[in-house]
Amino acid sequence: MDELVIVGVGLTTPFGVGVVPSAAAARAGLAAFAESDFTGHGATQLVMALVPEALLPPTVAALDNVRASARELRLARLAALALAEAVLPLGKGDDLPVLLALPEQDEARPFDRALMVKAIALQAGRADAGAGIEAGWSGRAGGLMALAQAEARLDAGARFLLVVGVDTYAAPAILARLVRAGRIKTDRDLDGFIPGEGAAALLVTRRAHAQERGLRILAVIAGSGSAHEPGFIASSEPNRGQGLTQAIAAATAGLSAEPRVAEVHTAFTGESYWAKEWGAAAIRHQARLAPDHGMHHPADGYGDLGAASGVALVVLATQGLSAGYGRSPALLFASSDGPDRAAVVLTTASS
Repeated sequence: MDELVIVGVGLTTPFGVGVVPSAAAARAGLAAFAESDFTGHGATQLVMALVPEALLPPTVAALDNVRASARELRLARLAALALAEAVLPLGKGDDLPVLLALPEQDEARPFDRALMVKAIALQAGRADAGAGIEAGWSGRAGGLMALAQAEARLDAGARFLLVVGVDTYAAPAILARLVRAGRIKTDRDLDGFIPGEGAAALLVTRRAHAQERGLRILAVIAGSGSAHEPGFIASSEPNRGQGLTQAIAAATAGLSAEPRVAEVHTAFTGESYWAKEWGAAAIRHQARLAPDHGMHHPADGYGDLGAASGVALVVLATQGLSAGYGRSPALLFASSDGPDRAAVVLTTASS
């Protein structure tokens, strides 16, 4: 079967706009953390990782009459940057189908997904104002779950498509809820995460289509899988790593015994919950992992990117494989706050 390949990538993180600055900063182990204007316990300023306002494009005039919140407009601005970079190899991508992962819904402040899709489409300059954009995925695992659907969409007739994840924690109500739950890292709550924001995008196609257009293949999607974890973070059930184990099993099913997974890219946020989940899954997949496999968790530098996390991992791993400093095969996985768990395997274009 014609391989699924990545031919374009886009990334905006607190390290900057573009894949190169974010990949270089993550590889160097830099951190983009700073005190923000948002407050936590006792009115202390929360440490966050935010994209500098000066790097974001202004809101387009087409959004003036759209009743979107400040957070929704920020999401649109972030997503448009990543989309624009990912479609550069084609030169134009206004009418490409998009599989979009959005933030997990906050019960206290739910957002209108259809409105969010429209805002992103308008900010990105799509004349169709949202037609061709699917937004059925959410959370850190959402982008990887969307990527798993890319093959079916290409089989249905699309020649190229975009997979996009976007999120921001820059919303007072959401931060207040997370602070009350002890989820945000502060002097009082050390087992927490640094809130971040960002957007990531992938341009995906079949190998034959890439070759027809003379496009450089950056990485091959060798496998994907998703599952549900009964013991998700808000559940009363213990997390035994069952969902992540199943997702990784599906993603690695097509790999041969050798070479084993050389690099593991994770969406760890800094909360011990996620490391414990991986520990349970890693034991069950020990035979799949090379003894000297690398471990990468870039949220240590750019904070938790939420629904952008999974796609951002793919972008960073793809950059490493295409530039020659990443090893193949690479396993990437992400876990949402909800039950969704997802994993993807990437290999080099020559594998």
